[in-house]
Amino acid sequence: MGAESFFFHLLPKAVKPSDDKQQKTDYMGVSELKKDEFISKVLHCIRRSELHRYDQIIVDNAVRITIHDCDGMLSLISVECRFSWYKDCIRFSYGLVKQIDNKIVRVRAYYPAYGYIDTSSETAFTAHIH
Repeated sequence: MGAESFFFHLLPKAVKPSDDKQQKTDYMGVSELKKDEFISKVLHCIRRSELHRYDQIIVDNAVRITIHDCDGMLSLISVECRFSWYKDCIRFSYGLVKQIDNKIVRVRAYYPAYGYIDTSSETAFTAHIH
């Protein structure tokens, strides 16, 4: 999607940002949920989506969800949204966070430059994304 987009990550409960600069990745830990199982469940929750590649889900050609794993276990979910669909993407993204957190696996929204994103309400979530 490129420069005209914004992104954030969803970290499963067992995954934390890494403070170790020697580490290859920016995050430590994996979920107890298999990547394949997560993909199946999220596709069931998001009816307007399509599996673009094995690790990417595209929703309405406006949101790209990339699923990262470590040895087949879910480690990180990246969500990238188009600015041109900003209001719809914010609403969708907030709903996505809540659906994943409530129905699939406990997650926390995270933006590397700012830290954890408040998802207690759509208003709080939107304020962090701005």
